[in-house]
Amino acid sequence: MSQKIFALMDCNNFFVSCERAFRPDLEKKPVVVLSNNDGCVISRSQEAKDLGIPMGMPHFKCRDELKKHGVTVFSSNFSLYGDLSDRVMNTLHYFSDDIQIYSIDEAFLQFEQSAGNEALAREIKKTVRQWTRIPVSVGIGPTKVLAKAANHIAKKNPQYQGVFDFTDKDINEYLKDFPVGQLWGIGRQHSQLLWRKNINTALEFKSQQDAWIKKHLGSSGLQIAYELRGISCFDLEKIPASKKGIVCSRSFGSAITSFEQLKEAIITHATRAAEKLRQEELAASYVYIFIRTNHFNTDKKYTASKGAELSPATSFTPVVIEKTVKLLETIYKDGFRYAKAGVGFSGLVREEAVQQNLFVRPNFEKANRLMKTIDTINKSFGHDTVAFLGAGIHKPWSAQKKFVSRRYTTSLEELPSAK
Repeated sequence: MSQKIFALMDCNNFFVSCERAFRPDLEKKPVVVLSNNDGCVISRSQEAKDLGIPMGMPHFKCRDELKKHGVTVFSSNFSLYGDLSDRVMNTLHYFSDDIQIYSIDEAFLQFEQSAGNEALAREIKKTVRQWTRIPVSVGIGPTKVLAKAANHIAKKNPQYQGVFDFTDKDINEYLKDFPVGQLWGIGRQHSQLLWRKNINTALEFKSQQDAWIKKHLGSSGLQIAYELRGISCFDLEKIPASKKGIVCSRSFGSAITSFEQLKEAIITHATRAAEKLRQEELAASYVYIFIRTNHFNTDKKYTASKGAELSPATSFTPVVIEKTVKLLETIYKDGFRYAKAGVGFSGLVREEAVQQNLFVRPNFEKANRLMKTIDTINKSFGHDTVAFLGAGIHKPWSAQKKFVSRRYTTSLEELPSAK
């Protein structure tokens, strides 16, 4: 019986790579992408990393440094990034049907072990680059943890040219220099515990007694050790795990001082959160909102949140809007400059499993048909083509996006121009 192996495909500096896909003039130049509201650095090209620009650095703190070094800055453009992620993942299906999409820029693949594993990985790397213009790295190993470690080695060592295969090498020779804190599944607290015990490398960790590992890191830590020993404990998850909750929140581009504008923001977030529910074919049993002022300036401080049950569970946007506006009315206070608000759902259930209310019998079929029609129109013709009036039109409070690129692949008005 042939043995299965795992490959981890990881896009390099993904958000930056998406921007470079349509700006080839930025290859080999320093580039960063900022978070929502142009807040912090969330993606860096290697050239920007080499300049010492740290991940998570607030833009206002490094603005002068970025300008000094001629770093190109982009606001986050998640419409573009999401579409290019879909294209990358669809390309992977050309090589295998056994795929687990792990994040927006990572996926595990599973193959039969053979002598041509590394050649296959290089073909994956080449094809993804050719079809999507996104550079990737591929790590191969007999387990998911080792595949993840192999990917890390492929990225950090230029001599491997973005591909590293553990299956034909002495694994311990590489694990003896592999930092334990870089292992998939070893978080910050466990890393610090291991360092205090003078366990600094993956090899030192996997060599510990099972009983000691389980005592200090639990069953999940023991599974990671088994995976490092070549014993597969984590299967490929083709069906994503059900979400426990959904949240939509944003910092405002400028402070909000009126109830009407704050209501617009809450309705906007409620609308988007309900769309996310329907995309996952879920309904929510509980909705909550929060509002807060800026924690970092000298304004008066105020933070509040409140939630309510949704019975029966629903993803019907008008019901969610009505409920969240009532919640806002109970916690809003005049005299504050609000900097952020959000809407979240919990108690999620599958749409087909919603428990109906004996005393309230809404027309689920009609409501779902209406929402899916609106979702289809917005997906086809652009976000907010059909919107709820309560969400506002001009939205002066919207997040800042001073450096946003065009939605090259998802908007007819913003297609690339040929010169």
